[in-house]
Formats: sequence, structure tokens, C-alpha cells
Amino acid sequence: MHVYYGSTKGLNAGGKAVKEFYQGSGKALGGGPETDDWVGYALAAGKTSGGTPYLIIGSPGESIGTVEDAGGFYYVSGTAQTVVFVTQDTDKAGAVPGVVEVDDRYGSALAATPTHFAVGTPGEALGTTTFAGGVAEFSHTLVSGYPKPIAGIAQDQAAVSGAEEIGDQFGAALAMVPYRPAGASSTTESLLAVGVPGDEAVRPLTEWPRA
Repeated sequence: MHVYYGSTKGLNAGGKAVKEFYQGSGKALGGGPETDDWVGYALAAGKTSGGTPYLIIGSPGESIGTVEDAGGFYYVSGTAQTVVFVTQDTDKAGAVPGVVEVDDRYGSALAATPTHFAVGTPGEALGTTTFAGGVAEFSHTLVSGYPKPIAGIAQDQAAVSGAEEIGDQFGAALAMVPYRPAGASSTTESLLAVGVPGDEAVRPLTEWPRA
């Protein structure tokens, strides 16, 4: 993937060369390129509440060992552009929700605010329910250089509406915005919306009554 620096004159007119992020020896992301890794399939970027720039790069086709299409994401932090790679088996800053499985496609969707970010895993299996999907939540707080995991969300939880079904793909799309609770002096929370495109409880748009 490429980062284009901007200015008041437009994209790539800020006097800086285009920054490239891709796998390979000596490259910014490290690692080894493989067929269908899909590096850059999903992206999120901005600044944390502390002013540190970040870039999150999804790689949902990444194979983890012999586990095909398990997926992962790269977290690029600070002006030094420190890079760490996170999978569902990463345990540097606490347990990341879920475990590495075939076809998880971890990192297919990303959304972020200055305080949090979310990672979609639309291929996540819940028990024997394949492709049910799930979402992992993180804080931008770094522990041993890695973003801190907060929680996992899926339809097998009482607080989440609906029930897990084969092919739901919970987490295939994500959106997140900052939120300041009533009475709070700063924006410390985030609101997250999760797409579930395969849910049979949701009728296709073409079936809704037309005006």
C-alpha cells in the first residue's frame, strides 16, 4: 500500500515522497509476501487522544503457520513508524479475542477513533457455526509495543442482538465514532456499528416496500 502526503496544494504535493508499506526483506512491514495475503484490504488512520499518529493495515488473507487465511493486521505507531503485527494468537499486551482458525479473515474490516479501534473477523467460527463472524476491540494504549486488547464481540453474547448463524459474517463492515458520556469532561468512549450482511433476519433491500 502507499501513503500519499498532502498539503494545501493537494495530495502528493507536500514535498515528501510517497511512503510505501509492503512485505518483504527490508520493507516497512517486514514479513514475507505470499499469494493472496491482501495487505491493505482494510485501513484506518488518525491520531490518538495523546496526539500520536497511527496507521492500521489489515491483511485478512495472511496465513499463520499452516492456518490458511487466518488473517492479521499491522499497527504502525508514531513518527518513527514502529510496526507490530497482530494476530488472534498474539499475547503481548493481554489476550487478543479469539483464536487463529482457517478462513477467519481477521483484519477484513477496520474502524478507529482517537481512543479505540475495532477489527472485523467475518469468517470467525463460533463453535460449529462457521462464518458467524466477530469483532475485536482494542485501545491505542501500547503494552510492550502492542495495542491493548479490550474485548471481543459476537452474536453468541447476551448483550448482542440476534443469534449466531452460519454465514452471518458479523464484522464484515465497521464504523466507529468518538463519544463523550453525559457529564464527562473529555471524549473517552467510542460508539461502534457492526455490519452483519449474511444475517437471515435482515431482509434484502429489494424486498422492502417501495414508496
